[in-house]
Amino acid sequence: MPVSKTPITPKKSTELRSKIEATKPDQKGLNVIFAEVKAQLGLSGFATSERTEEDTREVRLTTAKCVVFLIKGAFEVGGDRVDGDGLGHSVENEDSLQLLQNTTVVIINTN
Repeated sequence: MPVSKTPITPKKSTELRSKIEATKPDQKGLNVIFAEVKAQLGLSGFATSERTEEDTREVRLTTAKCVVFLIKGAFEVGGDRVDGDGLGHSVENEDSLQLLQNTTVVIINTN
């Protein structure tokens, strides 16, 4: 199963959404967002952020297991479309995912 059918819900979804919206997307702000998302999902591991605007883009996945926290938008992986904003989505055994238009994600390596 490339993407889990059961998303990971943050401990305090509204608080997390507010913090993300209030944080500037510079490197310092991204580090704050990474730490907050990982804490809310109960995860650790290296995190990166990816974003599209008017385009779509393939993003290479560097580990066999990761959690993709969807801030906004949608992505496709393993033939499945995922569009659950504000939730973490476990992805396993995939080499890449396709970010659709106007999408922002945090990818957390979990293995």
